[in-house]
Amino acid sequence: LLYSSIIDSVSNIHCSEMAKYKFFYHVHPKDKSIATMQDRFRKFKYRYTTCGENIAKQEYFKQELKRFRNSKYISKTVGELTSALSKHIKSRI
Repeated sequence: LLYSSIIDSVSNIHCSEMAKYKFFYHVHPKDKSIATMQDRFRKFKYRYTTCGENIAKQEYFKQELKRFRNSKYISKTVGELTSALSKHIKSRI
């Protein structure tokens, strides 16, 4: 897992747009040129093989992270942690 300033910029712009236009979706309802994550990557000329995104309301995420930290799923590696968090959240839905 590596940090990418391009992905960081793309996600920050999308977050700003969600706040500005008061929407909470993966797809931008106002600007079709950056409607999807793939559109946003293309606009920034970011090359990728596959991509995905997660959005979560802060309060929900904070609550789930707290539950997760106190759960049996705590793992040592980032991959295990990501997988375990996903399982934990799915088990709560």
